[in-house]
Amino acid sequence: MQGLQTLDWIVISLYFSVLFGIALWVVKQKQKDTTDYFLAGRHIAWFVIGASIFASNIGSEHIVGLAGTAAKSGVAMGHYELHAWCVLLLGWVFVPFYMRSKVFTMPEFLEMRYSPTARWFLSLISLVAYVLTKVSVTIYAGLKPLEIPAVLVAGHGPFTWGKTPSKSVENSLILEKVAKMALRALQINPELNRLPEYILKKHYQRKHGPDAYYGQKKKGDKK
Repeated sequence: MQGLQTLDWIVISLYFSVLFGIALWVVKQKQKDTTDYFLAGRHIAWFVIGASIFASNIGSEHIVGLAGTAAKSGVAMGHYELHAWCVLLLGWVFVPFYMRSKVFTMPEFLEMRYSPTARWFLSLISLVAYVLTKVSVTIYAGLKPLEIPAVLVAGHGPFTWGKTPSKSVENSLILEKVAKMALRALQINPELNRLPEYILKKHYQRKHGPDAYYGQKKKGDKK
């Protein structure tokens, strides 16, 4: 998989610029206390709050990651999300307690219960963990579908796609041929090892990306 390109960095920069501008505009609004900041003065409808929680939690790691894991190992991975009722149960138990404590965030509660050091520790750990487990996955989860136009699913038929229906059929035939080659290779040598990662990257990058050279038209070639 190739790294971030110039256009990717431009989009990321624009995203953070817009996000910073919105945050700056919000800060300049009248915010008397933490209730105004965290709860918007308690003037927002419930569906707006729900949509905000959903949007901040769901990303490509769910849409791409969980779907890909389920395609690889089965739908058992989806059971993780089916246990969301535990969050509702915990909320029913702990929210009244937090409301009586008049706190709005977990770090704030730790400061009240223990010390300011505990608050800063949880805040820093949460930020680092979010970057490593959420942001990085969100950035690198998306693959270009036309560069990987086929996928094998355990216990299911293959999935292929392309720019046209005929190209999808062609990709299906190629996938079937490659699968037969892999099967026969394993039948000959069951202990056959996977190709090293650097070889896989070399074969991929020579056809895709700005430095691709395999099958590319040279200067002077007729179109």
